[in-house]
Amino acid sequence: MAQCRQEFALVGYSEYLERKPLKFVDPIPASRICGACGNIPRLTYTLVCGHTFCEACYQSCAATSECVCPLDGDACGREDVTRKEYPAEQLLRRKVSTQGCGRIHD
Repeated sequence: MAQCRQEFALVGYSEYLERKPLKFVDPIPASRICGACGNIPRLTYTLVCGHTFCEACYQSCAATSECVCPLDGDACGREDVTRKEYPAEQLLRRKVSTQGCGRIHD
């Protein structure tokens, strides 16, 4: 399911893009957005319950021997967590709108 929100901060891609807010023209899939902080991370961690997190939020929920999802309280083993890396090029192929003038960039 895609999110309605269009502006997100990017995390873990590069120093230039770090925490830079970008307003995307088309919806971003929920599987790309951290369910806790709402950022779009380069590395995602998806728990068995289906919720996805950035590395910092994942580390918070994996502080014990089990991962406990902060959204629904479901627990799973660390070995059951799916880690996926998304290259910046894949994300930056999407159209974004600039602050102020609203111009759309490819």
